[in-house]
Amino acid sequence: METWLITPPVVNTNGDKVLSFKSAMAYWKHNAGDHPLTVLASTDFDGSNFAKATWTELHPALPDANATNYAWMPSGDISLANFKGNVAIAFKYKGSDTESTSITLDDVVISSTGGGGGSYTAVDSVNQTFDDAVNYTDIAINGWTNLKVAGDRKWQGKVHNTDKYAQATGYKSNLDDMETWLITPSVVNTNGDKVLSFKSAMAYWKHNTGDHPLTVLVSTNFNGSNFSSATWTELAPTLPDASNSNYEWVESGNISLANFKGNVSIGFKYKGSNTESTSITLDDVVIH
Repeated sequence: METWLITPPVVNTNGDKVLSFKSAMAYWKHNAGDHPLTVLASTDFDGSNFAKATWTELHPALPDANATNYAWMPSGDISLANFKGNVAIAFKYKGSDTESTSITLDDVVISSTGGGGGSYTAVDSVNQTFDDAVNYTDIAINGWTNLKVAGDRKWQGKVHNTDKYAQATGYKSNLDDMETWLITPSVVNTNGDKVLSFKSAMAYWKHNTGDHPLTVLVSTNFNGSNFSSATWTELAPTLPDASNSNYEWVESGNISLANFKGNVSIGFKYKGSNTESTSITLDDVVIH
């Protein structure tokens, strides 16, 4: 089964239009690696040339097998700057009697400001303790971006006794390659006076020598939807390694963001696999 729901073409001469929407899933039945919903954009679809039109996949936030049935997920604001002219958006569902996940869609907005599925407005500070984390459920915090770049896993909530935090792991993933990013909201850093701090821990180190599961990066041009084209610069916080005890919290230290004036976003990148399966936990992320 394959069906497409396509918006009217929208005038986007200046490339200033933004797409947003919300979607939900129910009764997930799709196989690992298959997603029922794909979102695409076209600048040459005219209402009748579906098969011949050029379609480019977009990367909004979408619900997956870890989401709650019928729990709405904002897409985030997806810039359409690369689709100048008239742009149409397609929502492609693909399934079958066995891969039968239901997908719901609402509040589709294409405008110069976005807003139907959530926005990406710069904030003055971040103080995230993950107190709303749900065990083994993908992190979904307003203003944050949780991406799966390789494989089918994202950063998830973890609860141990009364402690709540974020975790990424390749353990029992059956993945040859896994990469997921958890990205903070954009923080106003006009004067370059903001400082980043957090704590992280590792458990059951399995990464090869020279490979570290966690990389921390900063961007001044990430807008919530341009992950691939944004510029990311690696930072050098203190991180746990194979010499630490399992679940021993390591303080990052205070990392100056003086070299990154403007609006800054911090990306926590986990990279692993079924064999390089070290678990990484993250908590108390502060930018102030």
